[in-house]
Amino acid sequence: MKRAADTAETIIDLTLSPGITYTLTEDDLNPYIDESQYNEDELEKVKEEIIWDNVAYKHSLLPQRIIPYNTFLYEASIAEILAEEYDSEEQLPKLLHTDTDVQEVPVAKKEVAMYYFTQVLPLEAGNIVYIPSADELLFMELKKQHRGDYSIAVEVYRNYTESKNYHLYQSARTRSAGKIGLAYATESTIFLSPNKSLAGASNSRSEMVHGKKEYRINWGEYLWKCNVFLHDSVLYAGYQPHVTSNKHYITAGSLHQSNKYQQVKIEDVAPGCLLQLYGGTGSNDSHNMVLSSFIERTPLNDDSGNERWTFIAIGAEAERAAESKRSHEVNPNHNEEDFYEVLDGTRAYIRFFQPVSERTNYV
Repeated sequence: MKRAADTAETIIDLTLSPGITYTLTEDDLNPYIDESQYNEDELEKVKEEIIWDNVAYKHSLLPQRIIPYNTFLYEASIAEILAEEYDSEEQLPKLLHTDTDVQEVPVAKKEVAMYYFTQVLPLEAGNIVYIPSADELLFMELKKQHRGDYSIAVEVYRNYTESKNYHLYQSARTRSAGKIGLAYATESTIFLSPNKSLAGASNSRSEMVHGKKEYRINWGEYLWKCNVFLHDSVLYAGYQPHVTSNKHYITAGSLHQSNKYQQVKIEDVAPGCLLQLYGGTGSNDSHNMVLSSFIERTPLNDDSGNERWTFIAIGAEAERAAESKRSHEVNPNHNEEDFYEVLDGTRAYIRFFQPVSERTNYV
């Protein structure tokens, strides 16, 4: 069998950086579940969902980002599938390479023809989960954005690698993973930063991670670090972040006031763009993230012209830096004060940015 996600790369010659592997453990397979909340039929499905959630979160991803890379193609006849897995023809899955239901295929053809089906990796201790690379995840987003057209996605991807967004996305994925990503947790007193100019940075409190020096910095307990994650990602990507006179980063709610960043309109927003969910200028009032998907824009079912914006972004959260899926009702008309108004009460405004200048060294 081969991974279903490999099909694009085998059709068109494109070299992407490979991901990593993770071996499932007994601990992974026995998550805590309040079994009293579910009946017997529900419990197995819930357990499987929680396992995928936890494994993905360990790698700062959402489960829907890794499951396609752990879904395998296998070839079998309809008769074999019926005999081994299904009680009736009505339970058969749809064919992978056609929109036609199996039920519509002539009976004689069903009995003899071979088809491709998909199977998700069984969740068993010792099985190896593939964790896709930033390149693979980005290419998957580009394919989705261009409706599965591989040739267009390849062309766009090759141009994308020269953009600010590409370097910002790569940086955010690197800094959200592993021990660096864990250190951005609200509950973590010490975070790791590549920025030697920050208050508390010292060579005596540093270590090498991914071949680069990271400074162990302590700015106090229970500090929300979404702004730290964003500005560190900007610097790590090769651009200039905004450091204040007291050697801290500007707050999440002050990003739009910085001359180090320029705002981006929704039509130009793409993975790697910086994001501000604005609720005020206080240290905990707003949220900063780095986009890891395009914005899915869905018109609301009224005559307002407003939209629901759904997206995936990477940010520092309570337990680590990781992806999360967001959805907001938004007025898509760009305000004169350079923001999009959020209408669902979760935040006041939403803004998108890119850094203005490259850095010549670690500032």
